[in-house]
Amino acid sequence: MVVGVVAVLALGNTPQQAVVLAAVMLLVYIPLGYGFDTLIYRMRQRRKARGGR
Repeated sequence: MVVGVVAVLALGNTPQQAVVLAAVMLLVYIPLGYGFDTLIYRMRQRRKARGGR
């Protein structure tokens, strides 16, 4: 939602372009965020199992 509004107001895109941009960003950022969080979680769990901080 915020991305769509910014795309229209700041970038001068049409509302249709803003919706497409927001959808693409949603499809990209959610899996990337999940993957990064999973990576960090696994690293911390391994460190914890070894007796680290």
